Amino acid sequence: MNYNSSTKKDFNKNEYFHDYSFLGISYDYLNRNLTIHLRNDNTNKCRDILINSVLYFDMQSCEFWNPGRYVYHIWIEDDCSVLDEYITLLNRDLSFSSHNFKNIQEYMCVILKLNSGDEFRIICKEIIV
Repeated sequence: MNYNSSTKKDFNKNEYFHDYSFLGISYDYLNRNLTIHLRNDNTNKCRDILINSVLYFDMQSCEFWNPGRYVYHIWIEDDCSVLDEYITLLNRDLSFSSHNFKNIQEYMCVILKLNSGDEFRIICKEIIV
């Protein structure tokens, strides 16, 4: 299933990855794609979430809630301070020529939280599950 800024509410309603094992991420810098690798330990079935047109991603890794490698929740956030910062920069200086800033309203903020409390934030245009 493909999700974008106009179908992001469907992602939050339809996709459920709670208690999947987080196996890692891989990032294709040239194509700006990020893949989240997950596994359902009950069925031993692996699933990848492909995230296209990545503008930004970060991870904090503090294990606030103790060590853990399971997905607590994945969702698309309506308000995203990082995306708001990009929009502010763009409005302040229209000389940015990067293709990344064209149609910035099409981007969305994906949050992946693990049961350790660690969190990824990813700003992208499309998610494929």
